[in-house]
Amino acid sequence: MPPTLTYPGVYIEELPSGVHTITGVATSIAAFVGWAPQGSVTKAVMVESWSDFAREFGGLSSGSYLGYAVNQFFANGGQQAYIVRLVANATDTPTATIFAATAKGIVSTLTLFATSPGQWGNNLLITVMPSTLDPTRFSVQVQLVSGAQKITVENFANLSVSPTDPQYVVNVIDNESDYITFLDPTISLPPPPPPPALPGATASANLGTSTVGRDGDVLVPVAPGGNFELALLPLTGQGGIYLLDNVDIFNLLCVPAETDEATVKALQELAARPASERSDRRRVRSHGRTWKPPGRSGLRPDQDFSIFDCRSHQLCWWWAAWESRMLLRWTNITQCSASDPSGDMRYMWRGRQSLSYSSQQA
Repeated sequence: MPPTLTYPGVYIEELPSGVHTITGVATSIAAFVGWAPQGSVTKAVMVESWSDFAREFGGLSSGSYLGYAVNQFFANGGQQAYIVRLVANATDTPTATIFAATAKGIVSTLTLFATSPGQWGNNLLITVMPSTLDPTRFSVQVQLVSGAQKITVENFANLSVSPTDPQYVVNVIDNESDYITFLDPTISLPPPPPPPALPGATASANLGTSTVGRDGDVLVPVAPGGNFELALLPLTGQGGIYLLDNVDIFNLLCVPAETDEATVKALQELAARPASERSDRRRVRSHGRTWKPPGRSGLRPDQDFSIFDCRSHQLCWWWAAWESRMLLRWTNITQCSASDPSGDMRYMWRGRQSLSYSSQQA
């Protein structure tokens, strides 16, 4: 249908065609990396709101910058973010004082793990109850215990111990539960467990009776020992930042409070790897430089930040350092008169409360 001509000018009429128009890609998907008290350690997890992050990774945690950065991302209009959780473990951080551990317990005939390492798993109460209608069937109830309060969060009924049954307990729990699993969550490809025996009378037990869940050392960037950096860039090439290789697309990478020059350079080099060396499909070109606002000598966590850009359409990857009481804010990008030495990036320094940063060209 031709457009209605109401004023002089150029009009565009779209004609029907079998050719699909080119759809723009997302340009605001973030990836955050840091320590958290719960959540997967074997994959990057997509969250779409602050409540998603709080449920999956425990929300704000004293001593860790991750929760505060994610909170501000969503509070300032962010919509999608991948989270990579770092924890202390014997392989990547052998000098840590306490390693993270996954709560494990045996309830009747079922050997179960919490879905991720951390002390949180010790608060899970599991109850196995036989069916009153069919002696070959049973149910599994999952409750969160907080003091004297018990909150039922999951209930799986009509379960079987036969691997050929659609309600096979191992498959149902591993595929549908957000809290418990038959598989060790710290192993990327754990072997399938053998079929359990049929449970008998009703039985209840907390996870943590066989193995106590532990948070492990809180990993903080640029701390003595460098355990955060070891977990971030593991020598094995597995886990840490490498979990993002399995993510199709993200545009912003945030490692809150990371200012170590060698670490930032290593991350930059990883970002610049050719597509043939990565399992994802991102195309990123590195400009190979770091900079900080002019007139500042040395990086102080309460004032300065370092930044470099990797160009992927209108994308920038950045790191910022700030005091634990200060939150990073995403602000509307505006024109600024100051520029970095390369001349193609602009920044705005908003004191100790926020920074705004943009790129002049895609």
